[in-house]
Order: sequence, then structure tokens, then C-alpha cells
Amino acid sequence: MKNKERIFQFTALVFPVAFFVLLELVLRSLNYGGDLNLFREVVVNGKTCYAINPDVTVGTSGRIRFGRCTPMISLRRRKGADTWRVFCLGESSTLGYPYFFNGSFPSMLRDRLETLWPEKKIEVINLGITAGEQLYSARFCKRTDILQT
Repeated sequence: MKNKERIFQFTALVFPVAFFVLLELVLRSLNYGGDLNLFREVVVNGKTCYAINPDVTVGTSGRIRFGRCTPMISLRRRKGADTWRVFCLGESSTLGYPYFFNGSFPSMLRDRLETLWPEKKIEVINLGITAGEQLYSARFCKRTDILQT
């Protein structure tokens, strides 16, 4: 009897895990969900830059269209030594709600930094979205290539 109980417990633990691992592998091999990167490489005036991916999917919120929320921006792949790059992550208040682009704190931060350090090129990137999730921020923070360049 003890042996049957252990087999049942093992099966009850292993099968669901194996099912979801297999499902994940199949979905990834089929590229289900499309491009999930927060940034895409684009060519602007002959130079390769990063741009916010308008098709990024954020957790259970469905499709979030950055194009409707933030002005389209492009970042050089490598920032210059005289450039400061600040990323603002957050939800509606970061986005600027209810004032949007010019009323958002990232816009005010950029204006203030440009006033204080006019010799620097300031890049303040507003990544605020409505109904944002921590998954969105975690996905961005994994992109160390963008943070370190």
C-alpha cells in the first residue's frame, strides 16, 4: 500500500510539471506570442538603434501598444561618454496620466537634467504603461546590454 501511495504522489507531481514544460517548449518552438523583447533593433538614418517594441506582451494584461502610450523613441546602440541614459519604469503616473507626454515626470526630469548639465546629452526614456506589471519591469531589467551600453 505504501508503494502505491508513493507512485501516486510521484505521478501527481511529475506529470503536471512535465506537461507544462513540454507545452512551453512546443509554444516557444512555434514562436507563439511573437517577439517578446522590450526593444527592437531598427535602422534610423543608416544607424542601428533600439526602439520600443510596440507589440510587446505584458503578462496577463494582453497586448500593450507602446505607440499609443509613449512617443516613439530610438536609442543609439552605444551611448556616448557624454550621454546620460535614464529609464523610467512604472504605471500610469510614470506615463504621465492624466497629462501625458509633457506632464509626465520623465519629461520634467529630462528638462531639469538638461538645465543642470547642458554639456551632457540626456536621454530619459519613458517606459510607463497603463496597468503595468512587475513582469514588464523584470523583463526590461534582464536586458543588461541596453543598461550597460
